Amino acid sequence: MNKLACGITALGLMVGSVFADYDILKLGATVTSNPKTAYNDYISVYGTGWLLPGNEEDEYGLAAFDNGYAVIKPIIKKSADATVNDWDAAVLSLKNTAETAVPNMGDCSGGFSYEYKGDAHNFELAFDPALCNGTNKDEGSNKWGKKGVAASTTLKTETITFANLETNGLINTWTGETPSKCQTATKPTLNLKKVFQMSWVIDGGTAAVGKTLTIGTVKCLGGTLPSSSSAPSSSSGGTSSSSGGTSSSSGGTSSSSGGSSSSGGTSSSSGDGTSSSSEDTEPIISYNKAPVFGLNVVSFARNLQIASDKNATISLFNINGKLVLSQKVLKGTTTISLVNQKSGVYYAVAKNDSQKQIVKIVLK
Repeated sequence: MNKLACGITALGLMVGSVFADYDILKLGATVTSNPKTAYNDYISVYGTGWLLPGNEEDEYGLAAFDNGYAVIKPIIKKSADATVNDWDAAVLSLKNTAETAVPNMGDCSGGFSYEYKGDAHNFELAFDPALCNGTNKDEGSNKWGKKGVAASTTLKTETITFANLETNGLINTWTGETPSKCQTATKPTLNLKKVFQMSWVIDGGTAAVGKTLTIGTVKCLGGTLPSSSSAPSSSSGGTSSSSGGTSSSSGGTSSSSGGSSSSGGTSSSSGDGTSSSSEDTEPIISYNKAPVFGLNVVSFARNLQIASDKNATISLFNINGKLVLSQKVLKGTTTISLVNQKSGVYYAVAKNDSQKQIVKIVLK
């Protein structure tokens, strides 16, 4: 079997897998230090009203990370004689990036999934108040999600699809609250880019005291962007490594496990633009699932945006490994139009003198 055929075989394995989904937050028993989310912040835990998680405090406040997972430890009352309201709550949450940042929750067209065990809880997405004409980001009228996710004594996965969110709509309507436009028949279109916080909430007043919740890996479903919470990818001196469908390359050599293929050598291209070397066929074998420091490629609206801290080159290969575009880009941010490319799957390879980023692109 020739190199191109090997590449196509590996590609078939990739297309049949879930590379479109990525980890927003990777948690689990093997995780030894508090990881950042894909949006470059950490998960947090806090209480509202008179309820408080029983978590220990560190220099940043309450510590959510515990033994590889995010945890609300047994909930307590701030004051023994306090009268707890039914909306008082203990919360685990993670922040979204700004609407204009990459990636953000707007990329998760299929919704979200997360691992959990513990007591019943609500899954909430808190939106920019402007979406609902609200005045306060903490108003219930700005929160959409799923109420009453059932308790579980073992770690299980809950999936919240985009359709679920549209169907369930707002999950809070507090007594005395003026209804927002999100609580009417003319509610606005659900826009995940407007999410500023994802949360897991245990409320219910005094009934919440003593309850706990553990959250594991959180995933973006239907996304196309690389995740900074995936296993890290690094590149130096022409060497690239990535875990998840592991690949590594050095000096023009590529290897991939789990549909394994390897080859080495220099790159050349025939007059018809067809790739003939391992370097050129590498994109159909593996790609980075995490941004490379100092070099990042993002696709949007039939454009490629390349941000590099040095002068770089960008090459675009089609699904068969054929080079269809190649050009040099200067240090900084450059946008390249892909309007002339046919619909399909492509791989963009960006390189500067010390780094390489490979991303999968789907043009519709």
